[in-house]
Amino acid sequence: MELGRFHYWYGVKSELKRASGSRLIAAQDMVYIRPVSFLAKLDMATYVLGWDEKYVYFKHDFYVGKSLVATGLVKEACVANGAVISPNDIFCGETPQETGSLLESWRVMQAEVKALSDPR
Repeated sequence: MELGRFHYWYGVKSELKRASGSRLIAAQDMVYIRPVSFLAKLDMATYVLGWDEKYVYFKHDFYVGKSLVATGLVKEACVANGAVISPNDIFCGETPQETGSLLESWRVMQAEVKALSDPR
């Protein structure tokens, strides 16, 4: 998944208002749909689902031939000089795509998982 996001950022760097800085994964989730044979050739498609005031959200689909075998979501923060850069300060005049109920339900699930954690 890292290569998919690397190629995305590399491809749009000339269209950005400012450099995106370092990028850190804040969360990721994978769904494995079908088994993959040893040494099978995987193809990956990477999509930007949208962004909010702090994170950029990506979706990665993995294929063997034309069969979808896995899909993943990544929440990524852009960081420069120890501070998170708002995606609104990076993207040129673009508005966030509608992230819809998928990302909202993912955020709710993350909050519930955090609530289950044992505070120290």
